[in-house]
Amino acid sequence: MGNTKNTNRRAIDQVTELNGAVGSNTVFEGQLRGKGNYKVAGRFIGDCDLEGALLLDKNGLWQGNITADIVVIAGEVEGNVVANKQLEVSRTGRVNGRLTSPVIALENGAEHEGEMHMTQSHQFTDRRA
Repeated sequence: MGNTKNTNRRAIDQVTELNGAVGSNTVFEGQLRGKGNYKVAGRFIGDCDLEGALLLDKNGLWQGNITADIVVIAGEVEGNVVANKQLEVSRTGRVNGRLTSPVIALENGAEHEGEMHMTQSHQFTDRRA
């Protein structure tokens, strides 16, 4: 019998390559639009609309709104976040704004100030005895 465990449960596991990055000592001001997966380790001032993933590093600061298919936040966001597929905020992540996604995961220790809206309802069976 093979392993049936879902190894792609975390959003970060679904990102296989990066198309661009903003480095840790960089400040970028403007718009990020298009397709692909991007990592931000520095400061980004502006809005994002991506078909792909946005990964905000633990030292990253995003000031503006984010829209992407997959969003993983380990740094700080001052703005609203819309993830069309999946949104994760790690234990080092902080968000001051609205979170919207079909799937939202907040790791223990993550900080969120604002509204949270899950766009789909998921049912599950608790398999713990």
